[in-house]
Amino acid sequence: MNLDSYLALVKRGLDENQKLLPLLSINPLEASHLASLQQNLQGISDKQITAIVDKCNFSWPSFESFIESYLRFTSDVDPWSLLNSIDYMIEVMGSLSIALNTKNPSWLLLLLPVLEEYIKILIPLSKLVDNESLKLKNWSDDYPRLSEISNILLKCLNNIRSDPDINQPSNKIKIVSLFNVCISLCNVYFSIDRHILCNNVFSNMNVLQLDVQLIQFKQLLQYRFIVGKFYSQQAQYTPAYNHLNWCYENLPTKCGIVDRVKILKYLLPVGLLVGKIPDIHVLHKLITSSVANKDATSARYFLNSILPLISAYKKGDFLRTSLIISKHENIWQKFGLWVGLTQRLKLLITRNLLVRVYMLKNKTLNISDIKIALDVSIGCKIETGESLVPYIYQMIENLTPSGVERSTVENLIGLLVSNGLLKAKLQAGSNILVMSKDKPFPPVFDVYMTNNPLPSKEAWLNINV
Repeated sequence: MNLDSYLALVKRGLDENQKLLPLLSINPLEASHLASLQQNLQGISDKQITAIVDKCNFSWPSFESFIESYLRFTSDVDPWSLLNSIDYMIEVMGSLSIALNTKNPSWLLLLLPVLEEYIKILIPLSKLVDNESLKLKNWSDDYPRLSEISNILLKCLNNIRSDPDINQPSNKIKIVSLFNVCISLCNVYFSIDRHILCNNVFSNMNVLQLDVQLIQFKQLLQYRFIVGKFYSQQAQYTPAYNHLNWCYENLPTKCGIVDRVKILKYLLPVGLLVGKIPDIHVLHKLITSSVANKDATSARYFLNSILPLISAYKKGDFLRTSLIISKHENIWQKFGLWVGLTQRLKLLITRNLLVRVYMLKNKTLNISDIKIALDVSIGCKIETGESLVPYIYQMIENLTPSGVERSTVENLIGLLVSNGLLKAKLQAGSNILVMSKDKPFPPVFDVYMTNNPLPSKEAWLNINV
């Protein structure tokens, strides 16, 4: 195919609203015209390409720039070297992002399938090249191509969402592309350790207040999972749990353990941080039902790792909980949950311990019983007054040879009361707690929901699909 024939096909496709993807593909396996067009472009300078494209009278300047960029890519791409070609491909995508800023809805619809292909191809290729470059240069956090891809996707997001009528049934195709861009962009941000920038994406989407009935269910699931992950790493555990739990409850029944554990890796620890204790029997059933699945080994390992943590947390066992968290510290750091598990979980473990004592003592609590329970829970060595709990996880410091001091017990009770996790009073000089007759141990999640209600700006996501 020569250049004139190629441009004539593009012009006709644009004028007659025909598919442009076959002519603008960057996939050598799909774009059969690349080889012959590359041969025809040899010897033609960039300046000459610009002049030739100008004569086509596309009446769309940004599209003309996009075509020029595509032709430069076609001329210079090396089918045998990804490293020598990737930057040309990214340049084409950058030009495409600008062309999306058009007031002609039919033109935009012609380019959206092209954008979808570019996203599908360029993100994994850019990730591959950047990761290999990191290994060669011994760097740890430099992702030039993925960073450029993120900038381009942000432009695409803003250009697609700029349509004031996007929240209409007639714009379902645009909404699909919009969510594809949002999900891809946030995944790139997580890949380059800039997930804080996802907040900008969410803000742009919240402004639109889209009708969830117009969103593909699979995309809604993916989007809310990313939002939940983001909140969990920002220590906003109540909204994180809301999104993650919705995702898990709305998974298709055909989903196996691998897909379920992708969500459970965040949902289970976040649930513990807001007082939601999962049913261990259900998790055991999930493990045993997948024994024959060789691809589920990693998923089963995670579940087998967290089951003891859930059990220790529920019992109020400081020592065992801390040792389990410490053993899998690298996992929790990877998920951005380590700080929450080492710090915020302490108060909830104390509460769970007091609940056990309360039930064992016929629904009464006194300082002496709580002190004994704490001594056992932290693994206090009476002869030295030391705790077996690793330092970073310690809730109680300055132990004495007799164990936990009364003042420490009183401080812990005060902390639980002030946080709304315990309804009780300790009168001066008394050893017995006066417990409230109405829910002395209020549900933790209800307390946190009252103190930290869900963001009103995300109400559009909580409408039933």
